[in-house]
Amino acid sequence: MLTIGISPCPNDTFIFDAIFHQRIDLEGLQFEFRFHDVETLNHKAMSVDLDVIKVSFFTYLLLRQKFELLESGSAMGFGTGPLLISKNEYTHEDLPHLTVAIPGHFTTAHMLFRMFAPSVKKKEFMLFSEIEDAILRGEVDAGVIIHENRFTYEKRGLKKIVDLGSHWEKLTGAPIPLGGIVARKGLGADTIEKLNRIMHRSVKFALEHPEVAMPFVKQHAQEMAEDVMKKHIQLYVNENTLKIGTEGKAAIKKLQEIASEMGLLRQSNLKSESIEQALRSAILQGRIRKEDTATIFYDLTFLEERIRYLTSCFPPATLHGLAIKANPLLRIMEHVRGVSPNIGVEAASIGEVSLALQAGYRPDQIVYDSPVKTLADLEFALKTGIHINMDNLSELERVDKIRNETSTTGAGKLGASQESTSTIGLRINPQVGLGTIQESSVAGEYSKFGVAIKNNRKELEHVFLTYPWLTGVHLHVGSQGCPLGMLAEGIGLLYDFAQEMNERRSEKGFPHISIFDIGGGLPVSYHSDTTPPLMEDYVTEILKRAPKLFDSFRVITEFGRWSYTNAGWTVSRVEYVKHDPGINTAMLHVGADLFVRECLNPRDWPHEYSVFDQAGNLRQGCDEHPYNLAGPLCFSGDILAKGVILPEIKEGDYLVIRDSGGYTFSMWSRYNSRQTPRILGYYNDGERFDLLKERESLEELHRFWK
Repeated sequence: MLTIGISPCPNDTFIFDAIFHQRIDLEGLQFEFRFHDVETLNHKAMSVDLDVIKVSFFTYLLLRQKFELLESGSAMGFGTGPLLISKNEYTHEDLPHLTVAIPGHFTTAHMLFRMFAPSVKKKEFMLFSEIEDAILRGEVDAGVIIHENRFTYEKRGLKKIVDLGSHWEKLTGAPIPLGGIVARKGLGADTIEKLNRIMHRSVKFALEHPEVAMPFVKQHAQEMAEDVMKKHIQLYVNENTLKIGTEGKAAIKKLQEIASEMGLLRQSNLKSESIEQALRSAILQGRIRKEDTATIFYDLTFLEERIRYLTSCFPPATLHGLAIKANPLLRIMEHVRGVSPNIGVEAASIGEVSLALQAGYRPDQIVYDSPVKTLADLEFALKTGIHINMDNLSELERVDKIRNETSTTGAGKLGASQESTSTIGLRINPQVGLGTIQESSVAGEYSKFGVAIKNNRKELEHVFLTYPWLTGVHLHVGSQGCPLGMLAEGIGLLYDFAQEMNERRSEKGFPHISIFDIGGGLPVSYHSDTTPPLMEDYVTEILKRAPKLFDSFRVITEFGRWSYTNAGWTVSRVEYVKHDPGINTAMLHVGADLFVRECLNPRDWPHEYSVFDQAGNLRQGCDEHPYNLAGPLCFSGDILAKGVILPEIKEGDYLVIRDSGGYTFSMWSRYNSRQTPRILGYYNDGERFDLLKERESLEELHRFWK
C-alpha cells in the first residue's frame, strides 16, 4: 500500500480521480490517500512521511536528492501565478514597510514574492485560504494569494498590487512551475516507472472525461462555487500537466538557477552523497597525499549559498560580521568577503582585527568585541576606525579619556589631528536565562560578558546620557542551544531600552543610538535528520518583539557558527583498529587537538561519522561491536566519541567527521606538537579544489616553539 498526499484543491482532485476510484490500470499498486493543504504537504515531504506527494516546485528543489519528479501531474503554465493583493493602493516602494501574508515558507509563491520584493522582512505565514480575511481584518497589509482566491478577491473589495506570475514570465519567458508530483526514491526505479505510467493515464482520463471527475472535485471543495471550480481546473490543468516536456523542464531549471543565485537552496547539512563524491575526487586527484593523515575540507559552493541565504533574510543595510573565532583562515575570510558586500567580520582580539585587515576588510566592515581590551588595544582600534563594542563601564571611561586627550592635545593618543572615526557600542547582558548548553550561554543572571541590565539599569542610563559618542548597543545570548524565543526576547529588551534612551538623548541634544548588534547564536544542526530553526523564522520572531528594529537602527549580526559549521568536514586516516571484548577502538589522527569541546563534553557537541574505504567508497552495514573513536594525544580523555555504531572499519580506511567547519581548527591544541593538517576547499562536489592552507611542516613547527 502506497501513501499519496494531495491537496483538496480542484486541480489535484480532478487529475487523481481516476486513481482514487480505480478507473484505470493501476498495475497492481494500491494507494491510500491523505488530503492536506500545500504547505503541510511540503513539510510532510521534508520528513519523508508519504510515498507520493504533491509539493511546491521550490520544495522539490530542496528535496531532489530524496524524491523523483513524475512526468505527469504538474501545475505549470502561463498566466497561472500567485497575486499580491491588498485593500489599499501600494507601490513597490511601499512594500518594505508592509506586513505581508504568505501561504507557506516553502511554496513557490513565497519564492516568487522574494524575487519581486526581496527587501520585505515582515511576513506572516498562514493557510492560503485565510489570507483574504486577514487582509480585510487589518491583521496584515497585503497578501500573496494562490489557487481559487485568484477568482474571488475582487468580489471582496481587494485590489491587485502585482501579478507575481507575470513578473516571472517577463523575467524568464518560461511557464510558471508551481507544483509537481514527486515519488520517494526509496521506492525503487521499477515502482517509480509504474507511477509515471499510472499518473499519465490518470491525467489523460480526466482530460478526456472531465465530467466524470466532477463529483470527486465537489466532494472536496464543498464551499466553492462550481464555476470557480471549473475555472480553477482550466487554469492549472493543461498540456504541461499531461507531460512536463522540454519547456517545463527548462522552467524548473530556471527556477533552480534563480533560487541558487538568491541563496535559497540552502541545506542544513551536506549530503552524504556530496561528501563521498568530493572525497573520491580528492583521492583520485592526489589531493590527499601519503603524509596527509588528516585533511579538513570546505564545500565552498555550499558556503556561498548559505551566506547568500543569510543576507537575503535581512535588510540590505545589515552588516553581517562573521565571527573570526569560528574560522580564522585567511583564505576563507577573503572568499566570503567576495560573496556579498554586506559581509564583514567580528573580531574578539586585536590579533583577529589584524587578520581582518590582512584579509582585505575595510575598517567599517570590522566589529571588535573583545571582553578584555588593554589601553593599547583601544588606542589601536580607535586609530583604525573600526566599530568597537565595549564590554564594561571601565572600558567606556578609558575611551572617554583617550578621546579627551586627543581633543585637547591634537594628535594625542590616536596619533592624528582628527578624532577617531570609530563608532562605539556597549555590550549589555539582557539576563534572559541560559540555553541547554551552559558553557555557551552568556545571558544568565550572571555572565562574565557585558553589563547586566537588571543589576545596572541606573548605571547604563547614566553612561548613555553622559557620552554622546556612545551610539550602539550590543548583545549576545548564546551560541547553540538557545531557542528562538529566548534570542528574540534578549533583542527585545535592549530594543525597549534603546528606544527609551533615544527619547531622553533627544532632550539633551545627543545623537540617537543608531547601531544595534544582535550577536549570533542561531542553532545549527549536527545531525542530518534534524531541522534547525530557519534564519527567516528568526527574523520574523525578532520583528514580533521589536517591530521597528530595522527601521530605527543599523543592524549588525555575528553568525559565525551558523555560517561555517555545516560547510566543513574532516577526514582522518584510520591508523589502527583495536579489538577488545564488546568494543572496538579506531585510532585516528585527530582528536582533542581539533575537537576539544567534543572530547570534553560529547553530550552537547555530537557529530555524525561515516567510514570510507581507501578509494573513497562509503562502507555500508554495521559491525557487530560498537566503536570508540580515539585521537592521537597522550591523555585518556582524547576520545572523540564512544560506543558509535558504524560499519566494520579496517586499517587504512578513512573516517569522516561531519559538520566541523566552525570552532574546530580555530581551537587547535599544540599539545604533543602535532602538525596542523592540510585544508582544502572545493566546488560542485569536487569538480575543482583550492588549497586553503598547507599541512604544517616540521620547520614551521620548530619556529612556533622557538
